Amino acid sequence: MSRINRRQLIAASAALAAIGLMSPATAGEAEAANAVAWIIGDNLSLAGLLYARGGDAKSVDGYLTRARDIARNISLEIPDLPAMGDDDSATTADVIHYLISGAGWNVGAQIASGYGASSGSLFEVAVKSNILMLLYEPGNDNGVSDIIRSRLDGLVPPALWQPLLDAITSQQPASDVQQAILTMHAAVVDYLVKAAG
Repeated sequence: MSRINRRQLIAASAALAAIGLMSPATAGEAEAANAVAWIIGDNLSLAGLLYARGGDAKSVDGYLTRARDIARNISLEIPDLPAMGDDDSATTADVIHYLISGAGWNVGAQIASGYGASSGSLFEVAVKSNILMLLYEPGNDNGVSDIIRSRLDGLVPPALWQPLLDAITSQQPASDVQQAILTMHAAVVDYLVKAAG
């Protein structure tokens, strides 16, 4: 994959503008790639998590379609989610594998390869922090707080992600950590989109 070219940047920026997130006329290449990476990772992982939990098909399709539409504008294809497993735990395991080491993870690897380590890191944090909504238990974040800190430090202001790390460190209940994840995602996408244009 080549670096994002002007036509792809305009197309991806137009896709973001169509959903009201960014002005295509003012986006810079690196900033647009960062915003695109986060939004793809966020939407892909939300689609996967809803799917794994038997969520409403319309919601799953909405997130997956948004990720695919934006990815298509930068010449990426997002593979289908894995088939439903024999039970909920099998489906959840298959979806997590898809997102962190399978076909979904390959999307992030392509983003990192084509658009740089920063974009790849943002995709990774978007995906893994959403997965934390499923896996978090007070006292066990499966190493996600270290990933967030190491990948986002220097890319986005700590004020956007530190409250989540504080909730994890203080072993807040899962519902509080889930809310902190959602708050972080909203703040990071807002920051990245503003930086892009």
